Amino acid sequence: MKLINLGSRTPQDVPDVRFRPSLIDHVLEGIAFLPVLANWIYILYRYRMSGGDLPSDLYLSGGTALFLFILLGVGGYLPSRSINFPFRVRAHNLVVQYILALRLIRVVNIIICLQFLFTTLSTYHDWANVGFSVCVCLLLAALAGYMVLAWRRR
Repeated sequence: MKLINLGSRTPQDVPDVRFRPSLIDHVLEGIAFLPVLANWIYILYRYRMSGGDLPSDLYLSGGTALFLFILLGVGGYLPSRSINFPFRVRAHNLVVQYILALRLIRVVNIIICLQFLFTTLSTYHDWANVGFSVCVCLLLAALAGYMVLAWRRR
């Protein structure tokens, strides 16, 4: 497992701290990849069914989902000095606030990849618009939950 060095220039001159991603962090990253994989499998299925005549929206949706998956996946390993915390970070709460922020990034990665999967599906299936709306609600709930937990741990 990789150790993430929180850096010597963390907020409030907190000493050098190291964080080891747990099993749940790796599981969340794996879950985030599943909608991206399903998205590309569906695009390839539609490509074979249509004989190569697909709307460009499908390729754009799949490519954007893959790009954001990689971007947010790398974002889960950022040092603490590159994260803008919503509340003041001190020596006693740095690790908890950092873990909460990283878990939020991983959960948002899952939700955004699901949104792009439902965007791809909505080209041919009307029911996928409901899934997209549910993902928006889940995204708002994740952000609200993070803010509540970060406020309680300030």
